[in-house]
Amino acid sequence: MVARRGYALEESATDKIPLWVCEHVEAAELKGTAARRNHFLADPKLAPGARSEPEDYVKSGYDQGHMAPAGNQLQSQTL
Repeated sequence: MVARRGYALEESATDKIPLWVCEHVEAAELKGTAARRNHFLADPKLAPGARSEPEDYVKSGYDQGHMAPAGNQLQSQTL
């Protein structure tokens, strides 16, 4: 399980994807100027080999995506 400032998730080390994501959103977080970033990195809270890496998506036919909608975190896009 990984807990972040705006959301928590449980990760499947086998499939290297979230099993579920739960976010807490307050009205103030929906208003702001934090820019969405599409700079995806391996999650440092997960062990190498148990997490997806950016190169896993190269020519895979799959897209990387946000685990919680970036538009719900307009006050800050920090982890």
